[in-house]
Amino acid sequence: MDTRSFLLAVLLGAISPISPALACPTDVPSGLRSEPVGEELVTNGLPMTIRQVTSKESSADLLDRIEHEWKDASFAVKRQRVGQWDVLSARGESCNTTLQLIDRNGAFGYFGVSQPAKQTEWLPKHMSVKLPGNIQVNSSVSSTDGGRKALTVAFSTRRAVSDIDSYFLSSLSEAGWKGVTSHEIKNEKLDRARIVTGQKGREQLSIVLWTDGITRALMNISEAL
Repeated sequence: MDTRSFLLAVLLGAISPISPALACPTDVPSGLRSEPVGEELVTNGLPMTIRQVTSKESSADLLDRIEHEWKDASFAVKRQRVGQWDVLSARGESCNTTLQLIDRNGAFGYFGVSQPAKQTEWLPKHMSVKLPGNIQVNSSVSSTDGGRKALTVAFSTRRAVSDIDSYFLSSLSEAGWKGVTSHEIKNEKLDRARIVTGQKGREQLSIVLWTDGITRALMNISEAL
């Protein structure tokens, strides 16, 4: 399970609500080594911090100990199985914490803290790419990594792939993007798809368009080194 899967598990409600307490644990529990996945991470307008964690202990032993520690600290805690992952969550009025682990040469997983009170609009106020009309934004993830900003937006629409493709070719060129191109790609997962690319200053853009009954798109804007 990658970081995106972790985010989807949180956002799509794989982790059931529990009664809120006044706070939630924000420090990575002892016994876990951690490294940041992304800085200033915002998912669907929800500020989050996510750290990848590992340990030589088994996931069951870790979760047993951490569950008791969090309960002893009077956090509202819930533990459950989500697919092949063991998930421990604690929710409060100001933050939500999730620790999910799997056995992989010891324990491997993610520790995430979100701040619902600071949630904003899904899309940034100032985007360098104007989205087409008559679409539904399905998700938005922005982050900063080493000072470089990145934004990934998924959306869907009843408009044809060719229509959305033509829109971006025209609007991007008008907005000053350079080297705007579109070409067809094929693979086992996407029978037929189109990818639109372009560059504007340090920003690099790719938009993958495909259909599965409706047109879907995944747009990524990232800053080059």
